Order: sequence, then structure tokens, then C-alpha cells
Amino acid sequence: MALLPNDVTVERNGEAVKIKLEELQSNETVIIKPGKNSGRRLGTGGRFLHQRKYAYRGKCSRKKETNSKVIAGSINGDGALKVKVTAVGKDSYLNRVINLVQEAQATKSNTQNLADKVAKWLTFIAIAVGIGTFVYWFASSGDTAFALERMVTVMVTACPHALGVAIPLVVAISTTLSATNGLLIRNRTAFETTRKLSTVIFDKTGTLTKGSHAVEKVIPLTNEYKADEVIQYAAAVQQNSEHHIAKGIMAILKEKGLALWKSENFSYMQGIGVKGVVKGKM
Repeated sequence: MALLPNDVTVERNGEAVKIKLEELQSNETVIIKPGKNSGRRLGTGGRFLHQRKYAYRGKCSRKKETNSKVIAGSINGDGALKVKVTAVGKDSYLNRVINLVQEAQATKSNTQNLADKVAKWLTFIAIAVGIGTFVYWFASSGDTAFALERMVTVMVTACPHALGVAIPLVVAISTTLSATNGLLIRNRTAFETTRKLSTVIFDKTGTLTKGSHAVEKVIPLTNEYKADEVIQYAAAVQQNSEHHIAKGIMAILKEKGLALWKSENFSYMQGIGVKGVVKGKM
């Protein structure tokens, strides 16, 4: 939910109007500007109305064509775009995920059912022992306050409610932490059985990567430039860009400890790249 913006810009009667997110209606057209720092996140799920745009969800970039689906909370990577709203409020993808997490937390698992049964019998035993303690000390001393103190001490020490409280608390924390890290738990019984897993099989290489763009190797095509110079020229232009590839180039520049050159006449070419003048060269 923290990924969603507070305000959105919609197109009404040919004009751009800024409204609160909760006022957004289905089938409206939302206008979204580029860039993460400008706070241009998608406030709702919908479909693109333009070609060749990129949306970033988490650390993964996805190219989106006309009529392709987008998810609320994603970042518009480049270019201004328009999205037709197909789901708002409880019908949105993000809210459906939240509902699944809540259902997983609310559903009782085998362990909790067992703990509830044990807690119930432990409660009966604690009450019985507590009453027995009261009767014994009252009969021995005749002091009601003293006997009552001993009874309460026994029952509090037994603490039968701890079993009933602890497990739901652990489940709530674990399912929330899992969802925050991208693991959605839909079935708590299945979640419990994961402790018995001995092998995990991944079907996609993307699952095992960091999900961020990085420079693997620089190969100069001529002897005129060295690899480090190529990085410096590229970084000089890319320093003004919010694109994930630009961030990868800036990262290797910092990693190698190279100087960041100045660039002039910076220009962003939508769907193509960036250009600028560095050390007198375009």
C-alpha cells in the first residue's frame, strides 16, 4: 500500500485534473509522468493507451505495449503515458493480494488447532488446580486473602492463554514479513509443511538474479578508446537519466573509482536513449 501515490492526474473533458486516489473512478484515463524521483507511480491497475513504455515493479523492468496490463504501485520508467483504469479499490490487483494475506493470517492451521485444544484443557486444569490451592490454603490458614493470593499465583503461572495467543501472533508476523519480501502465503497448512522441504527447484533464471541492471563487461570496438574511457563517456551522459541501465553504468563508474565527467546539451530521446556533448564530442 505504501507504493501507491496519494494523488493522481486524470483526463476530464480534455483537461488534466489532479484528484485524490480514492476519488478515482473505473474507465477513467490517468496521465502519468516519467521518473521515480518525481513520484510518478501508478495509482491503479489498468491498460496502456500508448506504445513502447516501460514500467518498473520492484527492481524488474517490463516493456508494455498498447492494451497491456499494468499493476498499481509500478513506476513509469520513461515518457509520459496514459492508462485506462480497469480496477479501483477492492477490485485492484494490489488489494486482492492484501486480501489473500489477511485470509492466510485468519485461517487456522493444524498447529494452531492443536494448540487451541491443549490450551482449552490446560485452562480447565489451571482452574481446577487453582481452586484446589485455594481450598487447601484456606483450610490450613483460614486467611481468605492469603489463600486467594496463592490461587491467583498458580493460575497466572500456568498461563493457559499463552498458547492461544502466541501462535496467531507468530503467524501474523511471518506472513507479513513473507509478503513484504515477495512470498505470498495463501495456505497456512502448506506453509507449515515447508519446514520439511529438502529440495527447492527454480524454473526461471530471473528468480535467482538480483533484478538490477549491471555492467558485465566493456569491449571497445576500436583502439581509440580504453574500456574505462567508454564507461566515463557513457556515465557522463547517463548521470542525468533515471533509467535502470543508467544506474548500472553509474554503479560501475563508482566501483572503479573513475572521475565523472561533465556533459552538456543533454537530451532524452523517447524510446531510443540519451545524448549529450562530453569533452567536445557528441
